[in-house]
Amino acid sequence: NEVGRENVLYIHVTLVPYISAAGELKTKPTQHSVKELTGLGIQPDIIVCRSEKALTRDVRAKIGLFCNIPADCVFENLNARSIYEVPLMIHEEGMDERVCRLLGIPAPEADLDQPFQMLVSSIDYHFFVRLAPAAYLLSMLLSTAVLLFGQEINGSKRWLNLGPLSFQPSEFAKVSVVLFLTWQIERSHKRTDGFWFMCRTMLTLLPIVGLVGSNNLSTAIIILGIGVILIFAASPRYIQFAALGGAGIGFIAIFLAAESYRLERLAIWREPEKYEKGFQTIQGLYAIGSGGLFGRGIGNSIQKLGFVPEAQNDMIFSIICEEMGLTGAIILILIFALLLWRLCVISMNCQELSGAMIAAGIMGHLAIQVILNIAVVTNTIPNTGITLPFISYGGTSIVFLLGEMGLALNVSRQKNNPPTR
Repeated sequence: NEVGRENVLYIHVTLVPYISAAGELKTKPTQHSVKELTGLGIQPDIIVCRSEKALTRDVRAKIGLFCNIPADCVFENLNARSIYEVPLMIHEEGMDERVCRLLGIPAPEADLDQPFQMLVSSIDYHFFVRLAPAAYLLSMLLSTAVLLFGQEINGSKRWLNLGPLSFQPSEFAKVSVVLFLTWQIERSHKRTDGFWFMCRTMLTLLPIVGLVGSNNLSTAIIILGIGVILIFAASPRYIQFAALGGAGIGFIAIFLAAESYRLERLAIWREPEKYEKGFQTIQGLYAIGSGGLFGRGIGNSIQKLGFVPEAQNDMIFSIICEEMGLTGAIILILIFALLLWRLCVISMNCQELSGAMIAAGIMGHLAIQVILNIAVVTNTIPNTGITLPFISYGGTSIVFLLGEMGLALNVSRQKNNPPTR
């Protein structure tokens, strides 16, 4: 697993007593623990040990010796039941700065999500709508910077390193698209029933869709979906959406044919057992199936212990199914449905167009992302690498998601107030 940018190895250490050459009673890790370390063939930066007894510095030094790391990078007794919980435990123990200092890397960013949500909810949303064109241009510049200077992880360039912070511009692009389309629809002066309005609005999205979609097809699909939902909400006529749907299918087909790996994903989706890259899908389905009706219990997942790749990110729903079963999965889906319903109520009750469009755009963004994530995990659609909102691990994602919640709260608070100028 990862904390910041360092690799963390989680092991269970069993200690046995022995008599040293000086006649002192000491403890050492068992041969099983040693083989677990040396047989993995990896080079961790940090080792987290779960043990029934406290580990002396001498024992930690011996454990670190097997992987050529100092004793200060071997931690113990963090009460984490699995590697999945290690990053949170290290953060709660306040070891982030110490670990990063030992490894000579920048410390991880501070928790900005909840303060950001409170800040956004306290500012009149009309202020953000007026800044929408600038935010849209900034999102295109950041997306271009990713193509030129982005950090490549798992074969994809999606992150920018801004000093000690790591930033994913595609998350900012989703919010900027919601605000920009709201600004554009508001400036149309309610002339939103023509085919030209629909074409003009979708054409303005093509630059950001092309930039983001060149290395992140899933986010490009979400952005296109947000555009379709906002146009649908703003337009009193629905016939033209048949043509828009055909154009969207053609656009997606072109994107799939542009890169060979995207066509390969279609083949893996149909027969995952025949491809090495179908391992993630198969293991995710194993996790869902093994959960049964009520699951193994929270924290007792087996598949997350290295069997399901990206268990903390894209495949987190499969782990929820394994630990909480079908019952927990249904409860989670109902919670998301309740959130989407409340956003729909905010949009429908808002007396002003821009507020209604913001709430509808946020609702569309969350609905698309939840549906696509669950569909990918259950192998209903090909794997596209979409996170589950509010649950998947990721700093940039949660900051902007809570920012959107702040916007929705702002609209709900002012839904009956006249717009400020």
